[in-house]
Amino acid sequence: MTDGVELLRDKRGKQQVTFADVCDHLVDFRRRSPEHARAVDAFATFLANVEESDHQHRGGERSTLDRSAARDVRA
Repeated sequence: MTDGVELLRDKRGKQQVTFADVCDHLVDFRRRSPEHARAVDAFATFLANVEESDHQHRGGERSTLDRSAARDVRA
């Protein structure tokens, strides 16, 4: 089984997109796969509030998000 996250990283990792672009894709996926709507919404909520989450990125380094620059993206 292919790890979807690694596939995404390999195929699109160097691209720069906006969160609005990601949201458009999430809405499209949720429309096509309504059985996964709760998971999509949970993931989107996690991304919207990621600066509040203690997490690490690849290589073990801690998040470098600037909490003072964070804004509410749920509007």
